[in-house]
Amino acid sequence: MRLFAHETEWSHAISLYKGDIKYPADFLHFDYVNPDAPKGGVLKLSSQGTFDSLNPFVLKGTPATNTGFVYETLAVASQDEEYTHYGLVAELMRVADDYEWIEYKLNPKARFQDGSKITADDVIWSFNVLKSEGYPVYRNYYQRVKTAVKTAEDQVKFIFTDVNDSELPMITGQLPVLSQKSWQGRKFDNDLLAVPNGSGPYKIAYVDPGDRIVFERDPNWWGADLPVNRGKYNFDQIMVDYYKDSDVMFQGFMGGDYDFHLENVARNWATAYDGVAAIQDGRMKKQAFKHSDPVGLQAFVFNMRRPVFLDVRVREAIALMFDFEWTNKSIFYNQYVRSHSFFNNTDLAAPLLPTNAEKTFFKPYLPSLPNGFLQETFAYSETKGDGNIRPEITKALALLEAAGWVLENGKLKHRETGLLLTFEIMQDSRTMDRLIQPFLRNLERIGIFATVRYIDDAQYEKRLEDFEFDMTMIVMPQNLNPGTEQLGYWTSAVADQKGSANYSGLKDPFVDMLVDRVLAAESREELKLAVKELDRVLLWHHIVIPLYYIGDYRLAWWDRFAYPEIQPKYGLSFPEAWWIDPVKDEKLQKELDRAPYGNVKV
Repeated sequence: MRLFAHETEWSHAISLYKGDIKYPADFLHFDYVNPDAPKGGVLKLSSQGTFDSLNPFVLKGTPATNTGFVYETLAVASQDEEYTHYGLVAELMRVADDYEWIEYKLNPKARFQDGSKITADDVIWSFNVLKSEGYPVYRNYYQRVKTAVKTAEDQVKFIFTDVNDSELPMITGQLPVLSQKSWQGRKFDNDLLAVPNGSGPYKIAYVDPGDRIVFERDPNWWGADLPVNRGKYNFDQIMVDYYKDSDVMFQGFMGGDYDFHLENVARNWATAYDGVAAIQDGRMKKQAFKHSDPVGLQAFVFNMRRPVFLDVRVREAIALMFDFEWTNKSIFYNQYVRSHSFFNNTDLAAPLLPTNAEKTFFKPYLPSLPNGFLQETFAYSETKGDGNIRPEITKALALLEAAGWVLENGKLKHRETGLLLTFEIMQDSRTMDRLIQPFLRNLERIGIFATVRYIDDAQYEKRLEDFEFDMTMIVMPQNLNPGTEQLGYWTSAVADQKGSANYSGLKDPFVDMLVDRVLAAESREELKLAVKELDRVLLWHHIVIPLYYIGDYRLAWWDRFAYPEIQPKYGLSFPEAWWIDPVKDEKLQKELDRAPYGNVKV
């Protein structure tokens, strides 16, 4: 990917695409904020699950949500551009002509919350400790960064293992900057509940592990007047309460226990707000916001480290038993779209049939590709939604028989070993039970008797990190410019690395090569072609059962807020750019017969 900035000149921003830096060096604020938004008040949020850590950078423990408010990165992306970074902790950036390095000049005003100055040593230490002791994703993400060196007290240069790869300068801008001094004398994964010394807009003011965390806006925050921050972070406090059960959490919202609900349950969106007095009289708002974000992939993933899933024909047969049309009609009120890609809601998704450019690329590799790879449409079968899946059953049984499985007395048995075909789906919540149980019943129709194991969040995270599961439901996030993160999703190098995101255990040199093609793309068109090639090959591997997606954010909130007229093209403006409307707030609290929220005493 070619990056265009001011080459070796210092710049306030860098972008992947020539001419795509929207905001000039003297810009005052992003278009999607209100620079005059009033500050104040308490925002009450919720989270499902638990937490026992304030360190989101290590495998150990379950971190609290929203800790990103405490930290800052070298640069920050704008939400109305595809891939442009503006200086945050770094005031200026410059990139080598051949992209062999990027150098950052730190903002002289940048401070940690204890008042200490952010230095080049802090940046270098952050890079080294995250890569060596942090979550494995950092090791994968920064594996092609050779070193970080101090070129001045306020300047850091990152040198890369490759040249002519413009994504590498971009990913260093996403580096969280941590205080080296604050970690002296203790291991990086110890003292998980120690309050961090970040440099972001909020401090952690109160912690009740597993139940509540309160963030308090730092009145001395050094970055409050930066153009990238103006009009953002308007709440004095953000309080997050934890719920073990999603239904209890939703009832808490309906009762006014917290302010804002991102609705992920189709049934709730379709029916739970009907007839609610607060909706009818306007005290509560409910709105779907269209977006252009990559939605990634939600799917059941096969753990191919399990022998039962090694044969692609078995995986394809099992996938045929997920009846999306019936599920969407009967359970999800026809709100969703079937996923046919790992890159849904983008122009990177592989078309149903290969393009001429794809055919040209794949032609030399045809002997190692599945039959029909270039001629057949890749799409999951579409049923009528009435529960009749006889054609899918016929095809699935044929695939299973070819793989050595025969149906005897209603159960699938391997012709040679005599073993029954069975497996377990690991879940940390019963939220998706209405989707899973019909899938299990369909599997029984072809002689597969699968079960579900429900475990708590901590066990789930541990088993996921250790790949101790047969099948589970995952969400694979994507972005508009896939790059280094793909190494951690699909490549052989991380398949056996505990904590990696290669949940399926895929090991395919051809996929490894396709990921390298994505990383080597030098234009948007080259990137699109390379990602489509990768997408198509991943689909034919049947490493997952793709589920569905929606191109809206379904939001409900108690009407005590205001938000900018212009919404960002990518992502939500909440909570960063919203604020409390004092008139609405006072009116709402009177109607709810309680005093307006004041700051939580901590």
